[in-house]
Amino acid sequence: MGIIDSLCEMFSPFSSRKKKDMLDVVNDIACDVASIRELNEKRVQKVREYKKQLEELQAKREEEQKLFMSVVDHLDDMVWAKDKHGRYIMANKAFREKFCYKMEWDELSGKTDIEIAQIFKKKVGDENHTFGEVCANSDEVVIKTNQAREFLEYGNINGKLVKLIVNKSPVYDGDGVLFATCGSGRDVTWLHDKLEKALNFCSSCKGTDAYDMLEQLFKEIEFKEGDHAGVR
Repeated sequence: MGIIDSLCEMFSPFSSRKKKDMLDVVNDIACDVASIRELNEKRVQKVREYKKQLEELQAKREEEQKLFMSVVDHLDDMVWAKDKHGRYIMANKAFREKFCYKMEWDELSGKTDIEIAQIFKKKVGDENHTFGEVCANSDEVVIKTNQAREFLEYGNINGKLVKLIVNKSPVYDGDGVLFATCGSGRDVTWLHDKLEKALNFCSSCKGTDAYDMLEQLFKEIEFKEGDHAGVR
């Protein structure tokens, strides 16, 4: 035992045994601290790895979204999706340009049909945008029936009567719970008008197979109040 240790032993209120026990406790605590630090380092490393994986998944998801939107933006048909509350969560270029007066997606996102209709009416006048006012809410029909449906819808867009064949379907998550509806719309105004003109021109041929075929085609896309309930 050295001089300092001897002096400490002489004046210390603790015996050598007590001091040894205390040192053992201190050493145990030091070991515990070292273990905790090592564990924390491992956890930090895991967090970094998880963060990197999440970033990679996010990047992949963004690439897939860009690919999906690049495909639907090249379609001439209007394509969109809404959540269960009727708020838009996706809309392609054709829908925004043909139906929404070239509205940007950031402005359309999260809005309902009622909200965007108010914007359109302010833009072109109440009487110049009436699309969907005569028909019932076809989204509610799809949600209620849990079935894909086809509807015949019409109304004024920028002062022009537009007639659409609209297909809508429910969308489910991984647990099979309905969380959205998706839809597509095809402008058949020109076809309806041409068939109507053809029927008028061929009115003298009533009873013939050719006239019956034209009449059947016309009836399939004839727009009358209440046709929103029609299903094919």
